[in-house]
Amino acid sequence: MVGTLETLDSISHLFVTDEIKTCILTLDSPFKSDEKVDMEITKLYKHTSFDISLINNSPFIEIDVYPKCYVKSSGKHYDYTKSENIKKLEEATNKYIEGIIRNYLYKITKNYNSDIAAFGERFTANFLTLDEFEKIHWNSIFSSSFYKVNVHTKITSSKLFNKQ
Repeated sequence: MVGTLETLDSISHLFVTDEIKTCILTLDSPFKSDEKVDMEITKLYKHTSFDISLINNSPFIEIDVYPKCYVKSSGKHYDYTKSENIKKLEEATNKYIEGIIRNYLYKITKNYNSDIAAFGERFTANFLTLDEFEKIHWNSIFSSSFYKVNVHTKITSSKLFNKQ
């Protein structure tokens, strides 16, 4: 997939495969629409989890991702000592990451029909034998996959949390 996926697709792949080390994502501020917030994702505080099932012979894949974040910059100074502001920023981060992961998943599924995230390998655990798994013809049905992405961001303290 080299040369085919974009930067956010690569970051999404790292979230899905539990290999994210660190990155900075810039998203719209939930406090003021004309400002941006830079969030540093340092790692996942919990492993990415999956639930894969078949619905009408189409894979339904639910993914839960658990990023640990720091606020790197946020435009104007906001009072990050208030839990409601942290919650609002976590929700905005969740929504942003859910969107980029969902875009990546549908791109690899619909545009490329390429299971580069190895969902089929994970799904084999639902079958007693490899022969049973092969009867569903994963490579044929993968392109009809649909997804639910849940992101559970935890923002930990940073210099921006100091109130003066």
